[in-house]
Amino acid sequence: MELRQLRYFAEIAAQGSFTRASETLAIAQPALTTQIQKLEIELGGNVFVRTARGVVLTELGRATLEPAQRTLDAAGATLRSAQIANAAANTRLMLGFSRIFPFIPIARTVRRIRRDRPNIKVELRQMWSQEQVEALESGALDLGFVHYTDELATEHDGLAVVPVAEEAVTAAIPEGHRFATRRQIALGELADEDFVMTAPTKFGETVYDQVLAACRQAGFTPRVVQETTDVQILLGLVSAGLGVALLSSAARDVKIRGVHYVSIVPRLRIRFAALYRRGATGKFLEPFLERIERPPTTAAAGRSLP
Repeated sequence: MELRQLRYFAEIAAQGSFTRASETLAIAQPALTTQIQKLEIELGGNVFVRTARGVVLTELGRATLEPAQRTLDAAGATLRSAQIANAAANTRLMLGFSRIFPFIPIARTVRRIRRDRPNIKVELRQMWSQEQVEALESGALDLGFVHYTDELATEHDGLAVVPVAEEAVTAAIPEGHRFATRRQIALGELADEDFVMTAPTKFGETVYDQVLAACRQAGFTPRVVQETTDVQILLGLVSAGLGVALLSSAARDVKIRGVHYVSIVPRLRIRFAALYRRGATGKFLEPFLERIERPPTTAAAGRSLP
């Protein structure tokens, strides 16, 4: 027994005519008759009797009509629930952000979108930049906030890039170090220091290679004594005096006792961007893109890391 057969049956009963029912259902009358015949075979008897004025329900038809209507009502309720759930899913934005992305601008953007468009639910996921790229391409993610490189733009032409911020590279110096009281230093002055660095990963998340290249351009290869993928741990190692670290100036928001932040001159910049699938802005992603906070560039003069 098919749901459409019950719907046809109920409509014929309501219209009292195969002809009128075929018009309201937009189905040819022979096809309608065929479906009712199949229903009658399954029920074991006729549900209609033809008269000069149309059709009337048989006793079997009258016994069938009420439960058939309940079934149709339940099916309609199921469909409406699914449509509501689908609409809710379509108002949900899945946002990814990298571990080194300056998070406060994202938080402020989320706050504005919730204030201006309370029907849009925003879900945040911390992910490596490469993981975000893969999730964006598969459709699992709507928008990603990533560490941006030139290679990212050229290797994934299906993704649109919105430059969001440039953060200056800063040095984290342990308390009591000879540079701890300085406001700025040249990168070459760190040539004889021990370094703790963000470790390279298969996801290409850290700025390890870029920092390494910048140091080499300054005339030295950093002497790395410890690596970690966690910025908090990295700053803890600096606080313990294991060495100095080079990282985004966004780390200045992390206050750890025994760590002093010193600017690097000339300034080196780390770039960050928002990514989304080209042509997939839609009516919910578009207002978010319009509200993305773009912090003032912290390195108006200087060069990007290679």
